[in-house]
Amino acid sequence: MWQNFNRSFRPINVLFVCLAQVLSVRFLADINFQQHGLVGLFLLISVSVLTTLGAYISNDLLDEKRDEKNGKKRSLWVLMPTFSWILYILISIFSLYLAAMLSRQFMLSISIVLLFCLWYSYVLKNIAFLGNIVAAATTSFGIFVLYLLYDIDLILLLFFSTMSFLINYNRELVKDIIDLHGDEFDGAKTTPVFFGLPRTIEMLKFSLTSTFFILVFAAYYLSKNYFFGDLKILFNVYILFFLIFPIGFSYFLLMKKNVETKFQHISLYLKFVLYGGIILICLF
Repeated sequence: MWQNFNRSFRPINVLFVCLAQVLSVRFLADINFQQHGLVGLFLLISVSVLTTLGAYISNDLLDEKRDEKNGKKRSLWVLMPTFSWILYILISIFSLYLAAMLSRQFMLSISIVLLFCLWYSYVLKNIAFLGNIVAAATTSFGIFVLYLLYDIDLILLLFFSTMSFLINYNRELVKDIIDLHGDEFDGAKTTPVFFGLPRTIEMLKFSLTSTFFILVFAAYYLSKNYFFGDLKILFNVYILFFLIFPIGFSYFLLMKKNVETKFQHISLYLKFVLYGGIILICLF
């Protein structure tokens, strides 16, 4: 039962979505909570949780056949589809209402996110390369949208949202490789189905390499301009062990042959980098 619950609600993912926004407001905003207060922060988190949950519901409902083919645990939403779609509509309306309480621009942004999430679940995820980009961009937008509400250092916001995009893009490629058979069965033209597995692996190698060097360059810039003394050493050590090493090890694992579970491991390492990047916010 817990596995079905975890598959449906992804509580760890939702927790880190909330944590990313709380830490961004607390440590990256120049005046912290003063612009919207704790009530505003609560509304922000509520909108994020509802939007994320809505995306999970629509995605699970539309992916039932391919998830079954890939041997994934059944989501609770597919057991009661009518109720789930009604819940999805109510969640979307309520999230827009809460977003409007913060600002019109924020409500417009959430409207765009909801539309893109639904469009992604119906169409875009079945289109090679484009689906991966949209999924990664939608996730990273959850961080960048804070710029509409808080006076946050734009360079830091760009760093964290860009790294979120790059890591999520790599994970989307890996997940498509893992789900290759189910996607083929469902007729989806995902990246590995359209380009073939060997070419997709080469694309993943290039993407991981690019992410690695972008992170190294960004870490050097941040270390030089934002940190001094012992905190600078702590920042460099943290970046090295919790972000750079896991990405490098993911590339090394990708090079190994005849390892059936390597893509599952790479996906876990990249998720570890995402979580590590969120915790990194506390150093600023």
